[in-house]
Amino acid sequence: MGLYGKKRKFFDPNLFDLDQSAEILEENLKDLQPDVVGISLRNIDTVKRKDHFVYFKAIAPMVRHIKRTNPKGKIVLGGTAFSLVL
Repeated sequence: MGLYGKKRKFFDPNLFDLDQSAEILEENLKDLQPDVVGISLRNIDTVKRKDHFVYFKAIAPMVRHIKRTNPKGKIVLGGTAFSLVL
């Protein structure tokens, strides 16, 4: 139990391959049915000119998946990447 008697669980999708990550996230969401899901994003992109990748494009499908799996839960976005955009 965490603060105020609430359960907390941390999940890092970078520790798994893409398919496995989505599967594990869905299992956790179904099991916990959290009130709030927090997503932190450090960088907007890779800052590599030859191998440029924008992380926001990868986050959008994850947010939609979280909403489908846990429709009553709130999603909070944070981290330096989101702070830079706002």
